[in-house]
Amino acid sequence: MDETSAFKLKARRMAVVVSTSLLLSFSFFLLGTFSSSAAVIRDANFISFLTCLNPLYWIGLALVIAVLVALWRFEAYNTGALSLLAVMLLGVMLLSIPVLLQKNAPFYVSYYPAGEVQTILQSHHINMQSELPLITYHYWPGLHLFSAVNILVSGVSLDFLLKYIPLLWVVVFTLETYVVAKHLNFSLRQWLLAAWLILVAQWIGQYYYSAQAIAMLMYLIILSVIFSSKITVRHSLIFFITIISLIITHSLTAFSAILSIILVSLFRKRLRTIALASFVLFMSYYSYISIHVFNVGVHEFVGKLLQFDFNTFWKSSDFSNTSTSNLSKVICHYAKMIFPASFLMMVFTSTWYFIKNRKLLPKEKINLYYCSLLWLVGIGILLMYKYGTEMHYRIYLYASVIIVCLFISHVSRSPAVIALAVLLTVLFFPARYGTYSYEQTLESELTGSKFLAHIVDPGVSFAYQFPSYVWYHEPGDLYAPLLLYAPQFGEGNLKVNPGSVTYIADSIQSHNYMDYAYGFDKISGWISQNPGQVEIIYSNGSYWAYKNRTS
Repeated sequence: MDETSAFKLKARRMAVVVSTSLLLSFSFFLLGTFSSSAAVIRDANFISFLTCLNPLYWIGLALVIAVLVALWRFEAYNTGALSLLAVMLLGVMLLSIPVLLQKNAPFYVSYYPAGEVQTILQSHHINMQSELPLITYHYWPGLHLFSAVNILVSGVSLDFLLKYIPLLWVVVFTLETYVVAKHLNFSLRQWLLAAWLILVAQWIGQYYYSAQAIAMLMYLIILSVIFSSKITVRHSLIFFITIISLIITHSLTAFSAILSIILVSLFRKRLRTIALASFVLFMSYYSYISIHVFNVGVHEFVGKLLQFDFNTFWKSSDFSNTSTSNLSKVICHYAKMIFPASFLMMVFTSTWYFIKNRKLLPKEKINLYYCSLLWLVGIGILLMYKYGTEMHYRIYLYASVIIVCLFISHVSRSPAVIALAVLLTVLFFPARYGTYSYEQTLESELTGSKFLAHIVDPGVSFAYQFPSYVWYHEPGDLYAPLLLYAPQFGEGNLKVNPGSVTYIADSIQSHNYMDYAYGFDKISGWISQNPGQVEIIYSNGSYWAYKNRTS
């Protein structure tokens, strides 16, 4: 047998082994996450979530990781289809567990502005004279258009869309990383590592039904065009369709992308027309159509400059160290901190490699480094905005793709990179699912919120940790006076008693949130200390609604 025949035989054997392994891994994933009844996570730690997965899931995950390592190690026998399937399966196994494990779509923010979409489809009317009850539609209609088109064309329900968007997002996101890698002239090995690291970077969970999730997919399309070695007419057409869609879908992602494009255009002259046109489109939309968003953005920018308040990163409950009362929370906190630290290390490694080998690097790698650096500077300018305590999430999301691609373009053959990818995969579980006890959506929560929605109107105040569920049923009551405890409002907000409102809602999810974020439950604590001041008006065993007798 000659050398060519032997190579083809080994390649076929490799393909058979990998295909069989992936099929087994997918089967184990389905069996490991399937449950005859929806899982309920009652304790505020990631261990409670992991116990819902049977051993077959972990066997399947280990198998797909082994396949990825083999595809990286034996690149000569690798094919694009096998790598794509393997990376996509890893993404599904990491990010889409709740789709099979639970009945309802997770994460309470998914349910608003979904309520507005539901209102539009049911009423067949949009009042352009008033913001209520379609507030987000007047600011960012992109998500509403996406939802309405999918519901009307496919015939699926809004609840179906809410639940399965994360699964669809992972598939599309993985495909888009492949496109970005192709425009960067990456090899299969480089793309495999880059996609792996980018997927585990999604531990913050911003792939639920939301404007920013769809915007992130558009963001990758823009990256693939901007970092192309040659921008054709087809590329330009794709870019302008995408940037217009992004502008009406999510203002912050659009602002970040356009700002970075402007900076990159200082280095790449052929991007200047695109940069100028994008800036004009953005300013036209938000200056004349979505004026409120524009005014808030300017106010936050100026206010933060005057207050010198740039350290919002560590103020959120995800990174603060105020509630680490048990080992599970300690692991969860430090797992989250390791991710940004790892990406910072990638930036330093890439810079060191560039400085050391600058004279030996080809022109395309030199251009990639400078363009990436300018793009990151554009993202870094977002630190000038407050955006609650979520800005660090956005900066991390936008920067992670660029940082990984820059890092992998220099370092892709070292086993240390594989070790890093495996380590971050392990840490993904406490980082992502450590907060899942309050990110889940129990049926009892939706049922109780529907009851609350029927008794709350703009003239009635209420205290409830997850108002998105109420707005899902009655988006018109968005401006009802609301008492909400959240890290972005500061510790001072905890001094406000629930007794200052008319209705109070408490639940398992609310308790888990308060316990995780603050180490104590302000709402249930106040109720137990003031039993004579409230009367219970609703209970389903996991959700309780009270009325304040003194109101």
